[in-house]
Amino acid sequence: MAVFQRLLTNMALLSKKNNQDEVMEQSEMVEVGDAVPAILFNTMPKSGSVFILRSIENGLRIPYVNVSDGYFPDDLLQRTRFQEFALGNCITQSHVPAHPINIGMLNHYIDRMVLHVRDPRQALLSWTHHVRRFQNDRGALSVFVPSIPDEYFSWSLHEQIEWQIENYCPGLVNWVEGWIDHIKKEDQSFKIMITHYEDFLEDQEKFFKEFFKFYDVEWEKFIFTEVEKSADTNFRSGTLDEWRSVFAESQNEKMLSMMSNEVKAFCRVEC
Repeated sequence: MAVFQRLLTNMALLSKKNNQDEVMEQSEMVEVGDAVPAILFNTMPKSGSVFILRSIENGLRIPYVNVSDGYFPDDLLQRTRFQEFALGNCITQSHVPAHPINIGMLNHYIDRMVLHVRDPRQALLSWTHHVRRFQNDRGALSVFVPSIPDEYFSWSLHEQIEWQIENYCPGLVNWVEGWIDHIKKEDQSFKIMITHYEDFLEDQEKFFKEFFKFYDVEWEKFIFTEVEKSADTNFRSGTLDEWRSVFAESQNEKMLSMMSNEVKAFCRVEC
């Protein structure tokens, strides 16, 4: 027990040192005079978010700062990490919901955020393919919500989609509804810009120009660099409406029935 306690203490000290180093590095970057604000890119899972994140990270030459553990759909911002992020000259990408704890920190530390969404049907299909990557990684699967059944990987793609619609889709829709409800409130202290994955695919330059205009970042600061389209950037070569050729009609109808007209409009869902 004593050895284990010493191990925990050493890990805590190391984590504290790394955090201090990161704060110092960000502070030094801000003092250079060519800084950008803290960029929060909050996204629906499987909406091209990692690919877009890497493009901005590389193009502005700013570091990524992790501010949460990523447990969708119930993720919470971690205050110490978020304080470091709020120093600026960095970017973070999360899937945090409009939970009161998250809203409280957003109100206190930042003045704007980008909320990025897409058609939930295509997001769910991409998520189903994404989960397949972790078939042999039980550690990763252990933090998926809802938990993946043991027999899941013996099922056909159709059966896996069916399970995801029944179990994953409610959380996905609730996540969107939570942000819609927050945006409708009048007492907001931070601005939210809504972006759509479909717009990114249609015109990347326009997407980034609007993104940086929202953050008061001069377009000339951005040097567009090609980001490799690979599993490392969670990129999968699926079409915008791939779900049309994969979903059974009953699956499409089921997902549509789970979305209010408000969610459909917000995510630009076309029947």
